[in-house]
Amino acid sequence: RMKGRNLDLLSLAEYMPSRDAFASFLKLNWEGVGGEANLAFFEDVTNFEQEWSEVGMSLGSWKAAKDIVDKYYTPKRPLHYLGLPQEVMKQAAEVVKFDTEGDIQPDMFREAKGIVISRLEGDALPKFKESEEFKGLIERMRAYDELDEHMLA
Repeated sequence: RMKGRNLDLLSLAEYMPSRDAFASFLKLNWEGVGGEANLAFFEDVTNFEQEWSEVGMSLGSWKAAKDIVDKYYTPKRPLHYLGLPQEVMKQAAEVVKFDTEGDIQPDMFREAKGIVISRLEGDALPKFKESEEFKGLIERMRAYDELDEHMLA
């Protein structure tokens, strides 16, 4: 069940209709750095962390970390540009590039993810919740709680 106006970022990302509506909103309306790449990064890192908690360090963990670095930290990928500080990106990139002793850790993207979460929860998500796209999503999902019904009336 979608949480309506109480929707948080993790719940939004786990429920495909709300995730797709938010991604569309970011693409069309959000002028912050990275747009929908922020949501994709959040999801990719969350999946990496979840896989790590289930399996621990493995070839799959290293590959997932490398894929995240290649996708979001490489300047050649403008569609996935996040505008993260260089010092945040450099450490993870070096760990992936030179990992020979198991330096890949489940929290290696924590600082970058924190920046992205701040952007999404602090700016984009509140604007999305006030948008016509969100109101339409709520109506389609029929996921009203009492607060939703009063706020949409």
